[in-house]
Amino acid sequence: MLMIKKFFIVLLAVLFSKQLYAQSSMKDSSINVVLVGMGAGVYLTEADMAERFGTTYTAGVSVGLKRKNNWIYSVIGDYLFSDNVYDYDLLSDILTSDGHIIGNDGKFAEIRLYERGYNITLNAAKLITTGKPNKNCGFIIQAGAGFMQHKIRIETIGNTVPYLDKDYKKGYDKLTNGLSLHQFLGYQLLGNKRLINFYAGFDFVEAFTQNRRSYDYDDLKQDNTRRTDILLGFKVGWVLPLYKQAPNTFYY
Repeated sequence: MLMIKKFFIVLLAVLFSKQLYAQSSMKDSSINVVLVGMGAGVYLTEADMAERFGTTYTAGVSVGLKRKNNWIYSVIGDYLFSDNVYDYDLLSDILTSDGHIIGNDGKFAEIRLYERGYNITLNAAKLITTGKPNKNCGFIIQAGAGFMQHKIRIETIGNTVPYLDKDYKKGYDKLTNGLSLHQFLGYQLLGNKRLINFYAGFDFVEAFTQNRRSYDYDDLKQDNTRRTDILLGFKVGWVLPLYKQAPNTFYY
């Protein structure tokens, strides 16, 4: 009876130890892991977007799932911003002959133009592992699709221009959106002890957009032009991997 009791104690201990070691070990194997990240990028504009905006910057977040087979599925949301606005004729209908805007206080108004927008995509990526420092690191080939929107933010210092109050601005802001495609080629590092985790690489976005305002004040008509907006850039980010670490030792 004593021998049977000892047998079951040893059996339970072995089974329990196997279950513990079945937990994730980043160092020794390719694992399932949730990846939460923050990233930033700098982009050149091309095609129709280059006629409206210059160098564009992004800041965003991502949530993804890396599978044991080294496929990564993620949702990425990026905020677009810049002060490089090239639409010089935007406010031409309210400019004086010498190129100024007069406020209701009789003084020249100070107007600032900015790019604002966002891009949200669903992505799938293949990790080509290098094996070092572990099997969860390597080169990434990623592709996805989503939705992009951008507009011109018009800021009037002191709010002295009645032609550019909240409602009138919509006639000038060129609110534009549509389907976007996304590609990324880069490298991902997930440290063995979760201390150093990052990604970096070349980022590409192509969006097929259209103006969504019912009337453009500067063109005196509705703009139904179909646009192709392209961003070509470099992006880096920090990653927090979420998984349950396997214990280093087990005591019977």
